[in-house]
Amino acid sequence: MRRVASVDSGMGTEQDESWAGVDGDKKPAHKQRFVWTAELHRRFEVAVNSLGIENAKPQAISQLMNVEGCNAPTRQNIKSHLQKYRLLLQKRSRNAA
Repeated sequence: MRRVASVDSGMGTEQDESWAGVDGDKKPAHKQRFVWTAELHRRFEVAVNSLGIENAKPQAISQLMNVEGCNAPTRQNIKSHLQKYRLLLQKRSRNAA
């Protein structure tokens, strides 16, 4: 097998390494990694702040972010980002106290 790697131009996603078989048959490529741009994160924060951190749910955040197309975060991307964001806010509040 030979290793093939490619990276997107920065429009919000990157493709991880994929593998090509010896006879040229391609095996399924890895899923693309979602990259949160500053603008997407700003929209995420605005949506979370308007819903309240405790009441924020991925579907509602997605609707408030109003982003469509190939660079839009999936429900799973938002869910993961929300989890990390909540942990960050907890850490900040502990350090401030």
